[in-house]
Amino acid sequence: MAEQLAAGPLLQQTWRDGPDSGHPRGYALVAAAVGLAQAGVSSPLTREQIHAAHSAYLPAPPPLPEDADRAWEWATKQRSGMAGLLVPADHDGRWRAFDYLTLPGPLPEAVWNAALDPAFAQDHFDVGVMADKADRADIAETAWRASAKGATPPR
Repeated sequence: MAEQLAAGPLLQQTWRDGPDSGHPRGYALVAAAVGLAQAGVSSPLTREQIHAAHSAYLPAPPPLPEDADRAWEWATKQRSGMAGLLVPADHDGRWRAFDYLTLPGPLPEAVWNAALDPAFAQDHFDVGVMADKADRADIAETAWRASAKGATPPR
């Protein structure tokens, strides 16, 4: 446990330096996973789900981002012998962000919309709670209605 806590600040700094160290897409992939977690999604994420939200975190003006394979390699590389910025969540190739990582400020609209994806139906109640805390009544209502109906929210 102590080793994991010690690795947290190093991973946070590595992630924050991503765009400046030639990994803007890698940074954005991790930011998308962190953002989805902060939006209330606790389900493991597929690469496709992370890709769907990552463009909201590409720096503006965007530098020439690295290719997707190189970005994934950077985001999942183990550092300090402990963990990567993205860590395996199961044996089916799904991911989650390292627990220590957080994003400041409000979440982009693309992340809230991705959190309402039908694949996260089991998380919609929690997404509603987090949206309510973020003063996003529109997202909270949509998520809670979907959760109450056991259905997916309208887009």
